Amino acid sequence: MLTVGLAIALWLAISCGITFALLPYENAITGNFIVTAIVFFNNLNIFISICEICLGIHILYIKEDYKKKLKVYGERNLNLSGALSWINMPLTLGQVFNGKTWAEMWSTYSLLDPSYQNHESFGFFIDVGNGWTTIPPCLLLNYAMIRPDNVSPLLVGCVSVASYWQMLYGTVIYFLSYLFNRRYLGKTIGVYIVVFVSNVTWMVFPAIAIYAAVCILRDGDLSILQ
Repeated sequence: MLTVGLAIALWLAISCGITFALLPYENAITGNFIVTAIVFFNNLNIFISICEICLGIHILYIKEDYKKKLKVYGERNLNLSGALSWINMPLTLGQVFNGKTWAEMWSTYSLLDPSYQNHESFGFFIDVGNGWTTIPPCLLLNYAMIRPDNVSPLLVGCVSVASYWQMLYGTVIYFLSYLFNRRYLGKTIGVYIVVFVSNVTWMVFPAIAIYAAVCILRDGDLSILQ
């Protein structure tokens, strides 16, 4: 049975598998840690970016769905259970291509941090902005690793530094606002772990991509990705 979690896993397996298969050197998965990390993160970020676009388009639906979820899970301090219920939610083929399915990621995450059902919050705007702007740079860097002779190192380096810094900086500011405004109060240890891991992921992997981009600009080629 297809579930939300399985659909996400299939996306990562297929997108990363195709990218690794197209890389022009042996040991594509284990030969270069930087390449492995960037391929994984880029394809994960493309998926999340699609969900972030759905966040902007379906914010009114997210607000209403959050209220329903809060009545079921929030008032009994079962926030993490609500998040897990979405991951395990069965999907039809039609639901896979329905934007509201992936908008529910945010009504569910709002059980952990209510700012995501508030279209006036920083988290809402930075994520919607990332959704619309970070897919092309991820595709560009993936293509650069597959066809390094067909791209300009200067273009790849500049675009990557700008885009991945945007991801890193935006995540740091969001996480600091989460802590400063004490939106963690009253939550369980499971919620702390989910929020921490999800945000650290968008700090560590963009930092790796920025390092690669700086090396590309320094060296004038893409040898760091080979």
